[in-house]
Amino acid sequence: MRDECDYCGLVFVREQGYFVGAIYLNVIATESLIFSAYVALTFWLRVADAVTYTILFSFALALPLFFNRHARSVWLSLDYVLDPSGSSAPNAT
Repeated sequence: MRDECDYCGLVFVREQGYFVGAIYLNVIATESLIFSAYVALTFWLRVADAVTYTILFSFALALPLFFNRHARSVWLSLDYVLDPSGSSAPNAT
């Protein structure tokens, strides 16, 4: 991840623990997709349990890896929308 935006100078690298919210977003998105897949596979498509669990386990491993960057960017976007002045960014030393 870059330290800051080349265009506007928004600082991407923040203090330790800043991206915990992004982890929560990633977990919420992953669990929502897994639950939706479970409902679809179980009730709509009537897939066998062993196949369903294999697919859900694969989703549980792959989705957090693929969504990690997006969760971080959404978290940064929320911070920017809520605090556009950038006062939460660390001071340059």
